[in-house]
Formats: sequence, structure tokens, C-alpha cells
Amino acid sequence: MKKKIVVFLMACVFSQYTLQAEDFSQNGITPSYTSDEMVVTATRFPVKEKESSRFVTVVDSEELKETGATNVMEALGRVGGLGYKSLAPIGINKQGMNSAVYVRGIEDGELILINGSPVQQASSKGYDLSCIPVEQIERIEVLKGAASTLYGADAMAGVINIVTKKPVSEKRGTASVEFGNKEWMNHGISLSLPGITAGFRYQHLGELDDVGRQFSKKYTNALGETDKYMVNVNASPFENTYIDYQYSWYETAFIDLYDSGKVERTDQESSFHFLNLRYEGERFRGKLFGMHDKRITEDYVDNVFDEEKERLNYNYGAESDYRFTLGGF
Repeated sequence: MKKKIVVFLMACVFSQYTLQAEDFSQNGITPSYTSDEMVVTATRFPVKEKESSRFVTVVDSEELKETGATNVMEALGRVGGLGYKSLAPIGINKQGMNSAVYVRGIEDGELILINGSPVQQASSKGYDLSCIPVEQIERIEVLKGAASTLYGADAMAGVINIVTKKPVSEKRGTASVEFGNKEWMNHGISLSLPGITAGFRYQHLGELDDVGRQFSKKYTNALGETDKYMVNVNASPFENTYIDYQYSWYETAFIDLYDSGKVERTDQESSFHFLNLRYEGERFRGKLFGMHDKRITEDYVDNVFDEEKERLNYNYGAESDYRFTLGGF
């Protein structure tokens, strides 16, 4: 009985395929199936994925949106094969301690690039990817494995290259509004005009009374009200010439509530800038890039001012590449 059922199903499938083929032939149509060409930048110049000798995982814009993340740092934390740690909500850096992702479990072994330019701090290797909204991203390329011969000592475990969307000729705009518990707000606007794409986002989070616990020193970590503003601009004023700019500013407070009744509070204000000027031709590529991260903290003990500190991290540089062939290879 089972054999008869299997034969019947196979016959149905074959007859359906035959009818479709005859329909195509009668109308002079040859059925064909093609997919979009996948190009990656695991090398200095883009190559087809099948021609690359390196193992690269590509996450496109649609897959990033499906993660439900609002920014790149959250999205990377939900991409398979990467480790992730967050020391405070919505990408807040606690007194210099950053959120981060790990490649193959190696801490500080990843190199983070935005359109091929490093966004990391020169000293602490910290970076802030929470200022880049997901809707501004074309794709994320994850190169796993040592790549120091191509990208330097920072790429010991791998490279994560974030490719932003290039300006398009059409005009379009999107807006999003989001509310949640703990006074959560997440509002954004994105505009695309000929030659320029820009986005603005505002986030707010109310006070969190219990973020963590220090058992040895007997106190509970709390987070004060947080306000965060983010701006992203991608422009192409001339052919093959691009300008990328990311900015974020936030203020928050870190509160330590001791079991003894003592209260230590640190108010923090942070501003982050990243600028990338690049030219991308078929044979020549050049870029100028720089990042500037400034944090100001004010310490209070039982509401009495104690100390003010300023932390400044920056990184800048220039890079150029030229591709040529020898003997027709």
C-alpha cells in the first residue's frame, strides 16, 4: 500500500513538471532561475564571494531588520557565530567600559570597520556601534580568522566590516515611533535625497534600580535616566567620492547603592564623532578617516560633589590602495 502511495505522488509531481515545461515551450519561454550577484570586500577591493579565498559571512539589510535590533551593536549580538557583551543598556559605555562583540571567543581580537575604515579607539580599542541605526546599513561582512597580514595587528581573530547604504537618486523617507516600559522611547527619521542619505534617532530610558550586584563590596548597581541622540549622514558629492559621518551624544548616571546606606553617583556625558572621506575607483582607492570620543564624568558621594574627570580618545589616519595586473593575470 505504501509503495502505491509513493508511486502515485511521484507521478503527480512528474506530470505537474511536464505540464509546466510544455506551457513554457508553447509560449516560447525557456524557464531559468538566477540570483543576485554577491560581492564582498574581504580584500582591499571587492571580489565575488565564490572567488574569495577567505571565509566571509554576509548579513544583508533584510536579515538585520529581522533581528528586531534598532542599532548595529544590537544586531551583531543577535547574529550567529559572534560573542557579545553589554555593560549597560542601549550601548552606554560605563566609564570607558564598552559593549563589544567577539570573533571566535577571543577578547579584543576583532577589528571593526565602517566602509573599510577603522572606528576603534587607538588606546583602548573601544568602539560605539550603537550610534548606527540598522536602517542605514546595506550589509555587514564578518571575516573570521586571523587577517593581520592584510589589516594589521588588531585583526587577530577577525574583521567586521559595516557597509552603509549609498545615496540613491530617488527621494524617500521613513519614520518610526516606539514606546515601552521603564519610560522607553525610540524615535527615528530617515531621509534619502539625490546624493545624500541622513538619519536622526532619539532614545530615552527611565531610571533602572537594579542593573547588577557587587557581592564583595555589598552594593547594587542602578542606572539613572538616559537620553541619547544619534545622527548619520552618507553623501556622494562627486562620482566615486563618498562622505560618511556618525555622531552620538548621551547623558546618564551610574549609581551605587551600598547596603550600609552610602550612595555613590557618577553623572556621565559622552559625545562620539566618526568621519570618513573616501574615493573608490576600479583601480585606485583612497580614504581619510578619524574618530573622536569624549566623556565627562562628575562623581558624587551622598549627593556631595567629589571629582570631575574628562576622558578623550581619538584615532585618525589615511590609506590608499592601487590594483594592477602583471602578465595578464
